[in-house]
Amino acid sequence: MTKLTVALVLSTGAFAATTNAAPPIQVVIVYVGGPDAGAEGQKLIDQLVAHLATTTGEPAGQWQGSYFTDPAAAAAHLAKHRDAFVLGGLGFFLSQRRALGLVPLARLATNGDGTERYYILAHKEAHSSLATLKGKTLWGSPLYEDPRFLEVTVFGGKLPLAREFVLKPTNRPLSALRKLEKQQGVDAVLLNSVQYEGLLRMPLYDKLKILYTSEPIPTLGFMMIDTPRTRELRDKILATVSGMCATEQGTPVCRNFGIQGFAPIAAAKLAPLITTYDQGQ
Repeated sequence: MTKLTVALVLSTGAFAATTNAAPPIQVVIVYVGGPDAGAEGQKLIDQLVAHLATTTGEPAGQWQGSYFTDPAAAAAHLAKHRDAFVLGGLGFFLSQRRALGLVPLARLATNGDGTERYYILAHKEAHSSLATLKGKTLWGSPLYEDPRFLEVTVFGGKLPLAREFVLKPTNRPLSALRKLEKQQGVDAVLLNSVQYEGLLRMPLYDKLKILYTSEPIPTLGFMMIDTPRTRELRDKILATVSGMCATEQGTPVCRNFGIQGFAPIAAAKLAPLITTYDQGQ
């Protein structure tokens, strides 16, 4: 979850550490390839951290929220601030699991079967198969994800993206889709499930064609670094996050990041994916 040329970091100061000896507990949002959070993003993070403080009964001054679009920058931050809970995807978990000691807590709740798929789309009149796209441009925000995650986990080793396409990561997938529709320098676009479901409601969908659909993989949305403090708070935080999309403070956060909710996930559910990713095959 190809790296950004500029790391975007938005750290809120509203919940800075108090005079307690223990540093604040981190709530880190990792939105790979996402937009600049800006002032509205800071407001959302503040709301999320306030919500966690209220529902867990922990002092507000013991929490600090951060937002990252670059997974490398997020990992560097977490390496220094290890008492942390992370809202992030499967790609970030698999790529940083060993280095950070990440433990999966909850999957993203969806309308479907709790899995994620990725789609490659092209213009109906320009390309009829993946073969005709060889050497052409592939755009999309998922291209900011960990390359091994994409090639090994998402595409099961069947589609070596870096060899098949000229990769064009973008944090403006809608703009890329519109250029694809008009055949203006975009040959194909890679979408995740949330983006694809949004596309289905748009008129431009009728001019596009799916050339590849990945096999389903489990979703992941929430994890923690395994430390004594996070283990102590684990059950409280998991209960809070599982219901936050139905709360006044949590709803804006869920809506902004395309989240419908969370459901607990057992680590064993991800065991086969972990093995495949670690082996790189």
